Parts: sequence; C-alpha cells; structure tokens
Amino acid sequence: MTFPAMHILLQYYHPPGSAPEMPVTDYANSALIGTIITIAIFVVFIGWFTAKKVAIFNKKNRVGKFIRNFKKNDPFWDEFRMRDYASEIFLWVQTCYRNGDFRQLQSYITPELFQKITTEMEPILKKGYGFHYAQVEIENTAIVGAEDHSHNDKDSFSISYSGTMRRYVYSKRFRLPIDGHSNEPVYFTDIYHFIRRKDQWILSEITTDASLKDVLKTDIEEEKPGKPDLT
Repeated sequence: MTFPAMHILLQYYHPPGSAPEMPVTDYANSALIGTIITIAIFVVFIGWFTAKKVAIFNKKNRVGKFIRNFKKNDPFWDEFRMRDYASEIFLWVQTCYRNGDFRQLQSYITPELFQKITTEMEPILKKGYGFHYAQVEIENTAIVGAEDHSHNDKDSFSISYSGTMRRYVYSKRFRLPIDGHSNEPVYFTDIYHFIRRKDQWILSEITTDASLKDVLKTDIEEEKPGKPDLT
C-alpha cells in the first residue's frame, strides 16, 4: 500500500542521471497552445491574403473604368495592349536579372531606373554572385493605377503581378544560395510603374514585394479641363 504523500514523491522522483518526464497534462497543454498559435498564424495569413486579393480586384475594376473613359479621347489608352506590353517587360526584367545585364532593356526603361538597377547589381556581381529569377508562375495581373493628363508625356499607369517564383542571390562558384537566401519558391507581389514618352510606355519604377498599402496608394486620376499644367 502506498501512502498519498509517497505516491506524489514517486510521481516526480527520478533516479540520478535520468531525464525528468513531463506530466501528461503538461504535454497536452503545450500541444494545445502550439495548435492555437499555428491556427492563429494561419488565420492571420489567410485574412491578409484575402484582403490583398479583394483590394487588388476592387482597384482593378475602378482603374478599368477610368481607362475606358480615357480611351474615348485617346486611343493610346488600350487596356489589353498595355497589359500585354507590360507583361513582356516583366518577363524580360527577370531575364536581365539572370543575365546580370540590363543593357538589352535600356530602351524600354528610364535612364534613372537603369542607373539604379545597375548600381544595385554591380557590387553583388563583383563578389562572384548571380541572380536566380526563374520558374515564374503568375496568378494575378491587374492594372492598379492610371493617370491621364492633357500633356501626354505625363500619362502613367501601374500594374501588379502576383504569383510565385524562385528569386534569390547565389554563389556562382558553389551554385548555391548565399546566406539569408533560399532556393524555395516564394510568393510575390510586384508593381511595375510605366510613364508615357512619345507614345511609348517606358518602365520607370519597380516596387518588389509590394504591400497592400503600396497597391492602394497608386494613383487614379483624370486631368480636368482647365487644370493647371505644372511643368
């Protein structure tokens, strides 16, 4: 017969050198807390992801109405041609990163953007690193901003691309991602901003890994008659 006090001592006594065992109730509580945290993170992620998709969808519809209105007075505002053209540039940009050279795209981007990208890439390439931008799977494309001005060279539009791709910096010597980078596919939302120059859309800025705020803050505007031209 074991006395109650002895039973308690035996439950928590461990011979020297043996690891103490956590009571079953503690295991259960830890597992429950872990499950709750996992579910909470999942719910937050799904909420953020859904909110972002809804915001992009609503912005796309609003911008589409504006562009159709712009086109009534200026046929250059062709939403389908704009989307196709921008998509070609988007894929071309990924190729240029892989090649470590943007000169073939120089006529389609502003001098300022060309200089910015070149400056950012130069020290990375000098270290013997390369850019891996591949296996692009685009899930959603939406024009999320547009501005029409009486002065055509002020016109602009912004288009977002969402999906997955393998995008990382790697060592050319070892053919492996450098520290802090992974070769796993990552989800991305990039925004490409174009300006109009002599009836050609020129890439002027790239917002990588855009936030919901970045999507919402893109402008939608039609210049009204009599509005001062601030050039």
